[in-house]
Amino acid sequence: MGKRMLISSLAVLALLSTVPISAQESLGTPGAPGIGDPYYPHLGNGGYDVLHYTIDLEMNMLDDTLNAVTTIEAEATQTLSAFNLDFAGYEISTITVNDVSANFARIEKELTVTPSQTIELGAVFTVMVAYNGRPGPIANPVGLAESSGWARSGNWVWILNGPDGAASWYPNNNHPTDKATYSLSVTTEKPFIVAATGILTEEVDHGNSRTYHFEMADPMATYLAAIYIGEFESEIKTSAIGIPIRNYFPRVPFKTLSKAFEVQDEMLTFFSELIGPYPFDIYGAIVTPRLERVAMENQTLSLFPVDNSDERTIA
Repeated sequence: MGKRMLISSLAVLALLSTVPISAQESLGTPGAPGIGDPYYPHLGNGGYDVLHYTIDLEMNMLDDTLNAVTTIEAEATQTLSAFNLDFAGYEISTITVNDVSANFARIEKELTVTPSQTIELGAVFTVMVAYNGRPGPIANPVGLAESSGWARSGNWVWILNGPDGAASWYPNNNHPTDKATYSLSVTTEKPFIVAATGILTEEVDHGNSRTYHFEMADPMATYLAAIYIGEFESEIKTSAIGIPIRNYFPRVPFKTLSKAFEVQDEMLTFFSELIGPYPFDIYGAIVTPRLERVAMENQTLSLFPVDNSDERTIA
């Protein structure tokens, strides 16, 4: 009798011990709020891999407000009950996961999204974030004086994302180990011109405003994505190695800058012979007049200041 009771008790304990594990697996666990970088532990997030960003921005230059929708396609690398995005500022109006409203909460730059249903390991899911507000830079995470991300001076907008400034204008998994392809659309009023990383695939005239559509088919780190708005003039030419070069310069001094950047063609040839073929479909540069003492290697569209666009800097 005692032996039978002992066996029965052990069986019950075995059953009880397996149920919570199974239940926990089916419910999932939250993704980590950081990707594990030893220098920037809070950058990036765990539990998923971003495949594609679709970013739709409407920038009103007159009142300095941004209305935006960012849609993220990602693949779960664990069973998720919740996950984080890196995102600062703005009023968030809606977040959906797979077209169903999701709960969310934010502490500083960490946006935690809780979907209505668990996301299974290996599932591809879509997150949509709608937001609006006045854009601006964010503080550097290591306490340097310089801020990063969205910047504006007068009629000029530019992006300096390193190291974590991408969170100042779109929600993302903000670490260079999680690269993704991009679709960027920017609408703003005339006479302003929009430039961005990637290939300009369409320009739509709405009368008083224009929408510019850009595609980046090659995976890109979040800090290398950028848009620019200003009274630019553009030029496009084909390099000796067959790569299109498109540049954006201020209307004054356009001719001087265009002459200075003629060395791009020779540089593309030289570096291709030295380190291998240029890896993207297009290259170019943008020069912003209010930018000082800094350049940025944004993917396919390098950023330069007017007063420091000599051959050494361009290279």
